[in-house]
Amino acid sequence: MLSAIKNSKIGIILAIVFGISLFLIKGGNKYSGILGVGANDVAIVGDVKISNIQYQRIFDLNKKKFSEITNKDLSYEEMKLLGLDKESLNMLIREAILKNEFNNLSLFLDDEVIAKAIKDFVPYLYDEKNRIIEENLSTFLRNQNLNLENFIDIVSSQIIRENYENNLLNNIFYPEKSAANITSIDNHKRKTEYLVLPIDQLNLQININESDIKKYYENNKNFFKEPEKRSIDYILIDPKDYLELFDIDNKQIENYYNNNLDIFTIKEKRSFIQFNFNNEIDAENFKSIIYNISSYYEIKKAAENNNIRFTEYEKIDKDQILKEISDVVFNINKDHVSEIITSPLAFHLTYIKDIYSSYNSSIEDSKNKIINILKYNYSIDYIQNLLENIDN
Repeated sequence: MLSAIKNSKIGIILAIVFGISLFLIKGGNKYSGILGVGANDVAIVGDVKISNIQYQRIFDLNKKKFSEITNKDLSYEEMKLLGLDKESLNMLIREAILKNEFNNLSLFLDDEVIAKAIKDFVPYLYDEKNRIIEENLSTFLRNQNLNLENFIDIVSSQIIRENYENNLLNNIFYPEKSAANITSIDNHKRKTEYLVLPIDQLNLQININESDIKKYYENNKNFFKEPEKRSIDYILIDPKDYLELFDIDNKQIENYYNNNLDIFTIKEKRSFIQFNFNNEIDAENFKSIIYNISSYYEIKKAAENNNIRFTEYEKIDKDQILKEISDVVFNINKDHVSEIITSPLAFHLTYIKDIYSSYNSSIEDSKNKIINILKYNYSIDYIQNLLENIDN
């Protein structure tokens, strides 16, 4: 899709609107899989693929909504018990069915319509001269756990939904000539003659006997069916109410820490500057300019002097940026300029400013976190046993 966008009218429009800087956060290998369901797709409906990023986003939004309703941070298991995992997928499937219907009917959105809707959707991403504020867009995509492809897809889906509901269902637009004819017919006048029947003077008495009543009842039982109703009592049991029942000793803390080191691993992070170009020639020219420069600030100044667009990243781990970028950034040394990187939307150079190595948080620093985890787990077990005793 991104390749098609890059070579289409919307690619040109987005180049102007977004500046084609790579602020694509998370997404890397979602492009794998060409036929059928890809490595990072959860379903395929007709020609529309549903990615794990789309599913996780809808799932997280549902979780947030229900957490606000219940005033509680729901766990994944609680979400599954509520059926929100299935409902999240069903929402995406219904949307994919709608997209397929539009495709089958050859109802395609104009590229300019999509580009304008994107701007209308997040107007604060632009300055007074209608230029993208890259920091704002980068933050927006990161906070929304989106990349540019998913963002465009969301906006496109919203346009389709609005056109389907507002235009196809709620409003019918006709060609001007037809509309004029319809208006003429609607506004025309006629002379009519009519007869008023005095109902009160008519003999409308109907003889209904017991047999007719029973027959009507038997034939229309559903009209007289009362829905089932139940009275219930319930007790709200919150694991947080039982946390203080449990004391956690140092041995338990140590065992949990040693058995779950991955939880306490701080990933390697890097700070770097990323230069973005519309074509490979510009990238090669700028690389030759900074070939003998080894200072971060001198390279940044050279970019400013040559009107090169760039984005500065501070303490970013490998999973926070596009795979094409991270594969290079996390494999070169500090104070080094990368080779030219080709991404779905642009060409890039990166320069590594700082490297923060991966490490394990100490058991002392993690102590409070471990205590809270263990207490909550014990509380869940306690409630489960309590429910089993109640059932018995």
